[in-house]
Amino acid sequence: MSSSSATLGQNAETLSGPSPVEDSAFESWRTSLSQLTGLGLTPDEKLARDARIAAEREAGDWTQCEKWKNSLMTRSAYEL
Repeated sequence: MSSSSATLGQNAETLSGPSPVEDSAFESWRTSLSQLTGLGLTPDEKLARDARIAAEREAGDWTQCEKWKNSLMTRSAYEL
């Protein structure tokens, strides 16, 4: 009888669905994957994602431009 009650307990857990922790972990994973791929986003989320990506790209371009500028300025100073 004890084995059947243990089986009933396991079946009840299976039927109740994932725990809230598992559900929130899955939702977090799904959201991060959607942001990475762009799939499954609403039009507003797509606009926000595109704006975020453009801002990140601009920041990276700015950093690279500053590096090139500083390099050119230090090399040019020796020729004067």
